[in-house]
Amino acid sequence: MSREFLFKILVFGHSGVGKTSIINRYIDNEFGFSHVPTIGVEFRFKDLTVDDQKIRLQIWDSCGQKSLRMPFTTAIYKNSSAFIVAYDLTDLDSLQELLFFIEEIENHANENPLIVIVGNKADLPSNIENPEEKIKELTNGKNYKTFRTSAKESTNVDELFFYLIKKMKKNAQKMAQSINDPNKKNDFITDDQFNNLGGFRPNPLDEDKGKKCC
Repeated sequence: MSREFLFKILVFGHSGVGKTSIINRYIDNEFGFSHVPTIGVEFRFKDLTVDDQKIRLQIWDSCGQKSLRMPFTTAIYKNSSAFIVAYDLTDLDSLQELLFFIEEIENHANENPLIVIVGNKADLPSNIENPEEKIKELTNGKNYKTFRTSAKESTNVDELFFYLIKKMKKNAQKMAQSINDPNKKNDFITDDQFNNLGGFRPNPLDEDKGKKCC
């Protein structure tokens, strides 16, 4: 199968906020009631077609427990197309930890990374009053795109990823135009970085050639 886009999405957040549940709901349309913490990092794939273009998502599920977190290299950040930072709408501590993950992304990713902040467990009564305002306070007024999701009830999960896909496609097409412009060749990441992980495929890859994502 050939594809035109390959996007890598990194998912961060405090332990127990529902990162794995959001991913499983999106990929399998399933929800598990038992909580098994992610150790290190895991990643899953989803193939889909949007606007008659084939897309593969590689979604990285990171560990939320501080003692078990795997530090990512700068290259992993830079070769990612988008970042989800999740918190639990019933847990103020998980919201306050958002800043740590956002700073890690902004310190290591490419300039102006695509970051979406997700408040999960919207099916439960929230213990956080006006969480979007608190996010602005934590981030010194930065206007991040936010979603409230429920992995349990499948609320806004598809909408979250559809938003990311649209934004990632637009960003990748801009990069491709720059790469094909000899006057702007060095304004972005190198050809090898771009073709290995980051985005638009001017000539779709044949998956049988054995290319690896990372």
